[in-house]
Amino acid sequence: MLRSLFLRNTEAVLYIKSKAPFVVENFFLQNIWTIGFFTLIFAVQTERRGWRRIDLSIAIIKLMDRKSPHY
Repeated sequence: MLRSLFLRNTEAVLYIKSKAPFVVENFFLQNIWTIGFFTLIFAVQTERRGWRRIDLSIAIIKLMDRKSPHY
């Protein structure tokens, strides 16, 4: 179980690293994206309370990726 949690955390971190420059560049244009981003940071800091919040924030980020006109 710990291994799956670690892999999910690693996946989230890699996803943030691949998208972080884009978030910084278009900070005010991507408000919902940054909400998901900061929710994910908050969830990683409070990971003892469960991973549902991380899954939600990743879902928000991926949803914004599909709706964004910049892609």
